[in-house]
Amino acid sequence: EHKRLVGSTRGLSEAQEIRFVGCAIVCAGIVLGCTMTRNPDLSGTNSYMSNILGYIYFLVWSLSFYPQVILNWVRKTTIGFSSEFVHLNLAGYILYSLYNLLFFFDKGLQQQYRDANNGDNNLVEVHDVLFALHGFLLTLVQLCQCYHYDGRKQLPSSITGAVCFGLFATPAVW
Repeated sequence: EHKRLVGSTRGLSEAQEIRFVGCAIVCAGIVLGCTMTRNPDLSGTNSYMSNILGYIYFLVWSLSFYPQVILNWVRKTTIGFSSEFVHLNLAGYILYSLYNLLFFFDKGLQQQYRDANNGDNNLVEVHDVLFALHGFLLTLVQLCQCYHYDGRKQLPSSITGAVCFGLFATPAVW
């Protein structure tokens, strides 16, 4: 099924394709981790390792979204794909993105964190923000696919709606 959806990579076996993609991700993570801005609160080697591992996880987890999006697009349906999951996932990525964006960009919040944590800075980095936003966007694409391809067949249950509402209401009330 994988070969039919995305095509073969010039005669490579599936295991070779997986090794190739894995090596490409690790190499890209090393390059990004060594060249992008590092956390100044970490010592030399630790700042590089944190950045390299951060970009590798960003790439791996980001790539994990695409097979489902491609499968939905090729099949022109999302039947069999849980709309409950995509609604809860979208709520989670909205909140996760807000958390990362606020901790990364809001100087006042950063100062409050330092004041509450013995002067230590929070450790939200660029790759955390990128992953959260990418996850939000691809989950939004999946949700749009659910409604575009299957409409009312993919409405979430009232329990899922209530949980999503609660996820947004709790921080708002707090």
